[in-house]
Amino acid sequence: MEQSLVDKYISVIISSRPDISRDQLLKMIEEKSKKVKIGNNYKKLYTLFLVAQELGIKLEQASLAEQAVKIGNILPNLRSVTLIGRVIGISSKSITKHDEEEVRVSKMYLGDETGQCIVVLWREKAELPELLSIKENDVVQVQGGYSKEGRFGMVEVHVGSFGTITKVQESYSLPSSDTFFTSISEIPEKQTIINTKGIIKRVSPQKGKLRRITVADEKSEIAVSLWQSMSKLVSEEDVGKWVYLVGAKTRLGINGKLELSLDENGCLRLGALEEGYIAEQKIKDAKEGATINLRCKILKVFEESRRNIPGFGIRKVKELIVYDDSGIATVTIWANESETMPELEEGEVIRLSGAKVRRGQPEVILYTNLSGISKVEDKALKALLPVQLKPVKIKDIKENQRNIIVEGLVISTVKRQEFTDETGNTIEKAEVNVADDTGLIRVVSWRDDCEKIKELKINTPVRVLWVDAKKDQFTGETYVLVTKKTIVESIEMK
Repeated sequence: MEQSLVDKYISVIISSRPDISRDQLLKMIEEKSKKVKIGNNYKKLYTLFLVAQELGIKLEQASLAEQAVKIGNILPNLRSVTLIGRVIGISSKSITKHDEEEVRVSKMYLGDETGQCIVVLWREKAELPELLSIKENDVVQVQGGYSKEGRFGMVEVHVGSFGTITKVQESYSLPSSDTFFTSISEIPEKQTIINTKGIIKRVSPQKGKLRRITVADEKSEIAVSLWQSMSKLVSEEDVGKWVYLVGAKTRLGINGKLELSLDENGCLRLGALEEGYIAEQKIKDAKEGATINLRCKILKVFEESRRNIPGFGIRKVKELIVYDDSGIATVTIWANESETMPELEEGEVIRLSGAKVRRGQPEVILYTNLSGISKVEDKALKALLPVQLKPVKIKDIKENQRNIIVEGLVISTVKRQEFTDETGNTIEKAEVNVADDTGLIRVVSWRDDCEKIKELKINTPVRVLWVDAKKDQFTGETYVLVTKKTIVESIEMK
């Protein structure tokens, strides 16, 4: 339906006074109309001119054909729409069926200080972005478009036979393109259309018309499903590059976590490789001897301790047990005597940068220093439920395992010995045998840690948490060592 003259003038006023909404303007016109004594055939138009005059707008000088409307004021079902906007994203050309005819179509996302819209270019107009060398961040003018309501209430301005689009000079009143992108950590959980950007962390193999990627910024990360032609724009070689996603749809995945979906209704642009970027990995990807970056959630924090390292002197040490959706790892943080260890709590999400893998699968042990650990916001990891650690079967205990849980039956009395060191000080040692249905192992403690096992009685079920597996240098036997972090619990029989 053709837009009325009154509606055209209303669009001019709203464009000139973005501080006044359409509803406010209509109310002003209605109130003014009650006081005007004039013929009904042109009363609304006359009243409109009076209101415009009070607002300092000279409608008689306005060109209805060329007057640009602010994007936030464009309503569905308008004709002869003219607007000026910043290019946020450009889609590639595609073929679609329209009135049983295959036609070319391309889309652009434009924005100004009042909002965003989608511009749909039909038939020969689909070639204009390429012919005019229009790219992201350019300023363009759309003329002769008609508006429709698009997905999730976002307005679409269609450009057909009677419309056109041109590149115009930079307008400093328009926000920069970065303004139109939402940071990953601030993406709303409601179903909507958003623009976001980040670094590609992971790229899955192509599966039919789908490819899944993980995109992250400095605070969070999110899974993105790329469909149809979008899935072909990214490959495994693009890990570490910036990616700009325009017109992505939010949704809850099958795991209940927020994710994004991008199809041919949106736009994807790859940027440069982040300088010095090393891709983040999962715990399951840790290979012995490698250096990795990863995000993980803290399951257990042990008390800080000190160790005398030959050649390095006294070093501070803090151990953590961490996990992600792929596995569990022990992290050892080293610090100099003068440095302060970070305050870390169970349930917090951290990023490890440049962590050294001293042991890989199946058990992962990582080493880092203070500069390699930082707290981050990550909704997906924050929502990850704590893993349930299970006792290790005694037959499966291997040398150098850390922070394991042993559960079994005490089958010997506690054997206690005293030794004298080089300085003449007495050192106490205590040990006891614990067995399960798969085997037997010695539980050994030294010095003050002997107090943790000295009261154990034969035929008593016991759980020993956070012990380290060692190899006896004389017998070659594997045993578990009680340390400052170890907890010994008696198991009540039901």
